[in-house]
Amino acid sequence: MKPFIVLLVIVIIWIIVWMIGSYLMVASIEEPDFEKLESKNWYDIRQYDSYIVAETEIKWSGQQVLNQGFRILAGYIFGGNTSKTSIAMTTPVNDIQKQSEKIAMTTPVNDITTENNTHLVQFTMPDKYTLETLPVPNDDRVKLRKVEPKKKAVLLYRGWATDDVVEKKKLELIERLERDGVEYVWDLISAQYNPPLSFPLMRRNEILVEIK
Repeated sequence: MKPFIVLLVIVIIWIIVWMIGSYLMVASIEEPDFEKLESKNWYDIRQYDSYIVAETEIKWSGQQVLNQGFRILAGYIFGGNTSKTSIAMTTPVNDIQKQSEKIAMTTPVNDITTENNTHLVQFTMPDKYTLETLPVPNDDRVKLRKVEPKKKAVLLYRGWATDDVVEKKKLELIERLERDGVEYVWDLISAQYNPPLSFPLMRRNEILVEIK
């Protein structure tokens, strides 16, 4: 077999393995429940159930927002917290043994741009938790909040969610909503569902906005 053919076969196999691995990394990860109500031209209308988020406010701009927010929130779910199920010690002193609790990773990671140009980076908490049972963050920059059921317009796209691409997709969604006469609430959400090393064409990204 010619060297070029061998190299081509190796590349094809490597790409297939990369694609399968990218799919398996997120196939079983929990995400917020929703019902698709309608498919419009280039976007969907979804009804989301309520869910709980851990979030942090970032005042930087660009990719620094997601990187810094991710680090802060990852610290919380990977053990930077105090479990509410800590065990009481009976000896030698009557005290509470503080324990941390690891929280399962969910998807997506949300970056919300608010009207005053600050950013909220969010992790969705697993559905098994309530605000009463979630561990308490050790970092006061991490806040826990329940998001009430909402109807959202969602634009899906693939590939790398660079700053320029995100801004372009936000404008596309807003233009289509205004074209269709759909009223929306301004806080735009950029949602990324895949780890950084996922195969580009399998990367699921969305722009979401609450609609009236």
